[in-house]
Amino acid sequence: MWVITAISTLIASLFTVALLVQSHRDSVRNQLQASAASLISLGISSFSELNDFEQLNLFIEDALEMEKINKVVRIYDPSGKLVFTTAGRDYDSLPDHLELLGKKPTFLTVTGKQRRYETLVVPYLGEGKKSPYYLQVAIPLPRYSQIFEHLWWQYLLLLTFLIGVSLFLSRRLAERLLQPVVTVANHLQRMDPQKMEQWVPLKLEDREAYLEEIVQGINLLTQRTRAAVSQIRKMSRYVAHELRTPLTILRGEAETALLRKEATTKDYREVLKSSLEEVERMAETINTVLQVSDSERKLLLVRPVFLELIPWIQEHRSRWEKTLGNPIQLDATGIDRPAKVRVDPKLFYYLIDNVVRNIRDHTPPGTSCSLFVGRSNGKVMIRLSDNGPGFSEKLLSALNQQGDLASASEIGIGLSLCLQIAEIGGLEPHFFNQPKGGAVVEIQFS
Repeated sequence: MWVITAISTLIASLFTVALLVQSHRDSVRNQLQASAASLISLGISSFSELNDFEQLNLFIEDALEMEKINKVVRIYDPSGKLVFTTAGRDYDSLPDHLELLGKKPTFLTVTGKQRRYETLVVPYLGEGKKSPYYLQVAIPLPRYSQIFEHLWWQYLLLLTFLIGVSLFLSRRLAERLLQPVVTVANHLQRMDPQKMEQWVPLKLEDREAYLEEIVQGINLLTQRTRAAVSQIRKMSRYVAHELRTPLTILRGEAETALLRKEATTKDYREVLKSSLEEVERMAETINTVLQVSDSERKLLLVRPVFLELIPWIQEHRSRWEKTLGNPIQLDATGIDRPAKVRVDPKLFYYLIDNVVRNIRDHTPPGTSCSLFVGRSNGKVMIRLSDNGPGFSEKLLSALNQQGDLASASEIGIGLSLCLQIAEIGGLEPHFFNQPKGGAVVEIQFS
């Protein structure tokens, strides 16, 4: 801003100097026009024979008062040759030949040995002449230093005034331009990470619209930050909840085994086997959450293989039943031939496990669950359903909408994780309610 002020002041100063010089040149030209008009009107044409140079010189000096104003009068014949010249107070040697310029008065700048002259050349017809003579009136131009010797204090005053005005305007302009920046800075300082629910979008007035793109970027970053932090908090609560359950099971089974005095080696083996299953479940929970959360590597970590769907479900059904706390009915009548699908087994297992956990957490105790394997639109699919209260309309709308479903505030972290796993594994989840009540989650294989 200060650089712009300095440059503008310098330009204004140069412009002022140019105006002063041009003003002086215009004044000289006005004097030249007046002098030439006076000589023509006083009958200089009657001296076209130029027999008495001394008398002509005295006449011109007297007519133009050349003792007061330094002027040079010169006359050229029709061929452009100098035939007469006066000597002013500061006489200088000027060119003695004139290029013919036609029949119109013309201003010329002539350079002598000592200084430059502003001249006016006027053609006129002498008595009995067919070709015009040329009258040239010249006034010496003062050097720039001479102009500034008389006007230096005016110029200094003007320069000081321009600098003051420029500084004042630049300061006012800087304050006005920086005011929206101050507003943005104050808004960012008020954003407390511990009170994200109180964050509001940043808005500026119409006159501050030149920062609109920056404001939109800040609001978008704020929205994404709030969604990311909220997701992290949900994920941490989810992991804590999922780890607490197996830890409780481990502790309960260990305490039960220790309190039984008649416990045998087989009993301890069963406890250890169950403990290993719970440890493996915790490890799978952590690994899956990390895999889904790693946005840069999650697609690289997918390891799809071909597997027989029904035998694979039968192999893992007991663990899901243990999670649910109730038997899971398997119905494979919708498949008329072996169903082989290409999927990442770990991610697919955890997807169904999360659906089962959602049923357990959001339905009354004793709720039954069934798993149906069939085809839909020519694709293999599995359908998990229960006889609980089903999904709310708001949750169904959030689950089936397009866009970043995992960040929707209406969706819990478990279902959000299911959506992300399905997206990574190339699966198509669908959510709806049964006509008689109960939630349905249908997963189609591509």
